[in-house]
Parts: sequence; structure tokens; C-alpha cells
Amino acid sequence: MLELIAKVESSTSLIRSGKDQDLIDELIDMVDSHDRELSGEENDLKNSMAKLKQLLEECQSERDSISCKLNQHALDKEKIRKLKGKRVGIIGGHVSDIRKIEAMLDQDLGIKSKATAGEGSPPPYSILKEKHCSADLLIILTGYAGHALTGNAEQLSKEFGIKKIYDSADLLNSIKLKVIEALA
Repeated sequence: MLELIAKVESSTSLIRSGKDQDLIDELIDMVDSHDRELSGEENDLKNSMAKLKQLLEECQSERDSISCKLNQHALDKEKIRKLKGKRVGIIGGHVSDIRKIEAMLDQDLGIKSKATAGEGSPPPYSILKEKHCSADLLIILTGYAGHALTGNAEQLSKEFGIKKIYDSADLLNSIKLKVIEALA
């Protein structure tokens, strides 16, 4: 675009005098070409926006579905009562995310938890085992747990028959729903 403007500005005197028809034709072709490029980019942008809108609508639909299921479970007080006293191990995640999940588990569901953060070097299997072997469920937070830590969590789950769920740390309602469905 800047190249086109510079070329037009430098050719203004010739264009005004009408002396260089080839230059005028070349500038017209450049403008037309630039318009076609912008039109193509505009179409790409419109397509990208349409895809983004579709993804947002799908996310909204999923969120509504999770909220609806959570409301159904909230009405079923017996399920929530069954969760009291259950133990959950949280594996992976950042300390601040773990605190939010622990608060949700304790306040909303009456579940106690122990956590092993995904920061730094993973603890040896023996420490993970000692900390989480009595858990009823393992929440493995994807996206912030290394392969060694998730591998140890898998091994722990198999060795002690502990149920496990995977989720992203920032999806509290999704985690809550999965915990209710796994333990109630």
C-alpha cells in the first residue's frame, strides 16, 4: 500500500500533464491489484470471523450443558451427601489454580484434597504414592503437568485402582461435574 502511494505521489506531475499514459495504466493496474488483494484478505477475515463465531457458539453450548448438568446434580442432595468425606488427589497445575480447585471441592462438595503441583521437578513416585494412595479420585490437570508427573499419576491409578479424570485447571465447572459423576 505504501509502495503504491509513493509511486502515485512521485508520478503526480506526469499524470497531471497527461504525458505518460503507460505510467497511468501501470498505476491503475496497481490500484486494481491492490483492491483484489484487499478483497481476498477481507474474505479470509470474514471466513475466520465466521469460524470464530461458530467456535464461540459451540463453547457457549458446552458451557450451558455443563451448567444444566450441575444444576441437576445440585438438586440431587443425596449425590452431594455421598461425596462428603471423599478424598481427591490433585496432580499438576499451578499453585493458584490448585487453590481454586481445592476451595471449590471443599466448599461446594465437602471433599478434602491433597495436591502435587506441576511446577518444578516432579516428585519421586514413592512420594506421590505416599501422598495420594488413599485418594478416591485423581484429578490430573492437563497443560501444566509434565509427562513424568502424569505418567506417575497413571501408575498410581493402576496400582491402587484409583479413578482418574483429566481436565484443564481453568475449567472449574467441568472439573466439578466430572468429580460428581465419578464419585457420586
